[in-house]
Amino acid sequence: MSPNYFEALLHHHSWAVKRLLDKAALATSAELGADTLGQGSILASLQHLADADQSWGRVAQGIQILDLEEMTSKCVDLSSLRAFWLPESNRLIDFIKSLAPDDFEREVQPPWRRQPSKIWQILLHITNHRAEHGNQIGWQLTELGHSPGEMGFMEFVDFQHSG
Repeated sequence: MSPNYFEALLHHHSWAVKRLLDKAALATSAELGADTLGQGSILASLQHLADADQSWGRVAQGIQILDLEEMTSKCVDLSSLRAFWLPESNRLIDFIKSLAPDDFEREVQPPWRRQPSKIWQILLHITNHRAEHGNQIGWQLTELGHSPGEMGFMEFVDFQHSG
């Protein structure tokens, strides 16, 4: 698989994350904290996504993973979540840019799994995981009057061409 493929996927991922965070910032604290989604609240779901991104992304990069307690202490609200998550996304994109095509087949061992995962599998997991939970968050934000709008890949492509 082409490194450009994964770079495009991760740029789309980062763009969608920013849209979710921007629209979540329009919600009240009560709306963000209401237990309405599979992961609990909108805020808890965003925290879950950020934690999955950092843990899987850091495994792929071979760097120290934050445990859930440390992660939670860094991301207590939307502002701190954004300040943590966006640099994590950028670091992962920079990492992907540094890889040779064969590197995507390299296996790494997540400490919470019995079997290793290939880097390309981790990248697909990160982006698909955000799509799944991002859609749930997006629908909940839409119900609150803060729709993030279309977040599909082609919308991202159109956005890139327009700006």
